Amino acid sequence: MAKITEELHKAYRNLFINIPKKVKLFSLGNAKLPADCAIFNLLAVYDCPNCKTCADTCYAKFRQGTYSVFKSREVNSQIVRRDLALFILAAKINLKWLIQTKQIRYVRIHESGDFINEGYYMAWREIAKALPELQFFAMTKNDQVYELHKLLSPIENFNVMTSMIDGIRNYGSEDFCDKLVKENGAHKCPDTTHQGICLVKCKYCLKGDKPCFIIHGTLKGKDTYEEKTA
Repeated sequence: MAKITEELHKAYRNLFINIPKKVKLFSLGNAKLPADCAIFNLLAVYDCPNCKTCADTCYAKFRQGTYSVFKSREVNSQIVRRDLALFILAAKINLKWLIQTKQIRYVRIHESGDFINEGYYMAWREIAKALPELQFFAMTKNDQVYELHKLLSPIENFNVMTSMIDGIRNYGSEDFCDKLVKENGAHKCPDTTHQGICLVKCKYCLKGDKPCFIIHGTLKGKDTYEEKTA
């Protein structure tokens, strides 16, 4: 494993001039997700093909102001744009190692970023097929990718959900989410205050299709989407 990992780092260095000594593709857990969930991120906004409705209130964008966060996402962004075959190999090796050493069970694709194109989406299908012991899930505003996902034969451990429910953004005030639930069949995320519910008490995102989220924190007062779509 160590030899293979070193070969991967050499291949990465062939693609980049300035790269961290050790490449860390995945982080583990966050304020909502448990530690047995690996997370793969791209750059916020830059790697989001359809972000007009959410760029101003993007949580991921504000975290990106930290250099280490930005650098990690930048490396991931460049590798998937420059060499998908290398990315697939690196992801498989990293995830197998995390299964063995951290006992991960889930993979969240894109806490930050989105599927940049259909080829990149297909890369994740290949990764999920190779690791049936893990449950992969993602949300997307890329309509082409979402339609492709619905057309292709389903993969049991790979779920992609829409972030645009019948053309409507899937987060906002509680009243806004309640309306999506009532009129569009959405599922309102119950973990609104980081209570350790995600992937413990609620596993909707592993099989569901229309999640919606209540906006919170400092971004709540800055959101004008509801006013513009009212």
